[in-house]
Amino acid sequence: MPIELEAIPLDFKAFRQRILQRMPDVEEAELFLRFSKPPVIGDIKVKKAGNLEYEFEAVDAISTNEDGWLVNAQWNFDYNEGHFSTDKDYILSREKKKDKKHGEIFEAVLKTKHKFEKEGKCVVACKVQDNLAGETILSKKVRTI
Repeated sequence: MPIELEAIPLDFKAFRQRILQRMPDVEEAELFLRFSKPPVIGDIKVKKAGNLEYEFEAVDAISTNEDGWLVNAQWNFDYNEGHFSTDKDYILSREKKKDKKHGEIFEAVLKTKHKFEKEGKCVVACKVQDNLAGETILSKKVRTI
């Protein structure tokens, strides 16, 4: 007798619904399995604002998780590939907001300003985190003048 199998991705809403149907006394937040996808940053926009001073923006940055939103942005102005070290003044780039569905939440601030000490080439990186533990880093080479 043939068996019919249906493949459902683990991060698919239908998978979570099936688990919850089989365990009606369990809240979704209690489940051990939590699948988190990394957010996306489209680009880092750079604009000169003054002598060695620049404005940066993480554009087209979004959470890719269902019911996800960006809760924080961090900036590194001397990024070495594979080693993100947040500048101490840019660890928490977020603000409190009121949300109809979730109440009071934090939302990432995706724009910042930074003044460099000297001219030259550097790599600037932005790390964003979402409310479901997803995070990603995007870097961009910048020449300061």
